[in-house]
Amino acid sequence: MVLDCTEIPLQKPKNLESQLLTYSHYKGTHTAKVLVCETPGGLISYVSPAYCGRSSDTHITKESGLLEKCLPFIDSVMVDKGFLIDELCCEHKVKLVRPPFLRKNTQLSKFDAANNQSIAAARVHVERAIQRMKLFRILRDNFSADLLPQIDDVVVIIAGLVNLFKSPLFSNDKFFNWFNTLLDRT
Repeated sequence: MVLDCTEIPLQKPKNLESQLLTYSHYKGTHTAKVLVCETPGGLISYVSPAYCGRSSDTHITKESGLLEKCLPFIDSVMVDKGFLIDELCCEHKVKLVRPPFLRKNTQLSKFDAANNQSIAAARVHVERAIQRMKLFRILRDNFSADLLPQIDDVVVIIAGLVNLFKSPLFSNDKFFNWFNTLLDRT
């Protein structure tokens, strides 16, 4: 499975504590953060509950309990370079696949370069799935504070819709046009 986290912009919370918890230095705004898991076949198989924007990928992965559902010594997870879940994977005996790191003033070996290219090609699918989820204005624009209690349900429903209307049923252009037409009607 391929893992990635994404941030959903939020309306600025009214109380100071919530402002501190949701402020993402990476995005420069208030966000909620979810973990998205995609199967090798390209379907979104899991979306975590939403966490405060300050939460690390490691924290969300641990708290979600996703790795506890993996089969030891059988399942593997693919992540990007900054996704630091080495210890969690070791603890749950799940193989971790990550692009090789390039050391200072060194060049990747031919094997590492080919491996890096394969991982990048597989990871692009989860990034596209997240991109399609964000076609929905509710996840792209500042998520309403009034709807915050329903954010988990909203994200899961949108992930399901993305799975239903995934290529090859629609090319990316048709998919974007279809969703824009749908959104304009609401």
